[in-house]
Amino acid sequence: MKHRDNIITRDLKGRFDDASKGLLMSDPFMSDPFRYDVFLSHSSKDKGAVREIATRLSADGLSVWFDQWAIRPGDNIPAKIEEGLETSRVLVLCMSTSAFGIGVGNG
Repeated sequence: MKHRDNIITRDLKGRFDDASKGLLMSDPFMSDPFRYDVFLSHSSKDKGAVREIATRLSADGLSVWFDQWAIRPGDNIPAKIEEGLETSRVLVLCMSTSAFGIGVGNG
């Protein structure tokens, strides 16, 4: 599974690098409007698994919007989420059966 995860991470990073090069080559004076490469959307039930994904993507050089890293106590949560979505190149929706309450023997 780890090998497959590394392939996926490299593929995502390659796509972001290619997209960034294309953007920069098309207009060298245009600033990149994206602060984040990836916005990770997930259920709180999946936070541990998604944290691992966020850590791997970040370690591979991608800028990741992950709620635990971006939202601080006292922040306006809906506003921070909206800001993250607006400034992210890609939205990754992380879904699992636990997010829907479907588990072994429940589905």
